[in-house]
Amino acid sequence: MYAAVKATKSESNETFQRQGSLRKASTSDTNTTNSHRENLFDNQNTEISQVYKTYRQEYVILAEYKMIQTEYIQGVYVIPSKENSLMWFGVIFVRCGPYEDGVFRFTILLDENFPDGEHPKVIFQSDIFHPVIDPVSKELNLLQAFPKWNKSE
Repeated sequence: MYAAVKATKSESNETFQRQGSLRKASTSDTNTTNSHRENLFDNQNTEISQVYKTYRQEYVILAEYKMIQTEYIQGVYVIPSKENSLMWFGVIFVRCGPYEDGVFRFTILLDENFPDGEHPKVIFQSDIFHPVIDPVSKELNLLQAFPKWNKSE
């Protein structure tokens, strides 16, 4: 009986030959699958890129804040907003000169693409008469001091 089983196995090996893959894929299905994979890959890359951009931006903003703290500029104080890191609040205490004893509050609005975007906007809350501050919008004109915004300077 053992010899009969052995003979049957060897016969079956000789008669069975694999004729290719068991799955069938048409070219249209393959193209659809590949384009779907590419779309998923692009979406994942976009999401990863956006997360990286957000973390990088937060890091740069915190580095700027840390630098301002170490500079210790007397009479000028700023702090990022708790709700939005692109908005900072500040106050200037003037000790001498024509604005002596003046206290001026301001808001700094960073561009949503900071540090790669446009100039930050510095907007004063109170009326202040100065040649580089617009009397209507109360915005400081940074273009005179920084004609080209350069993140590395």
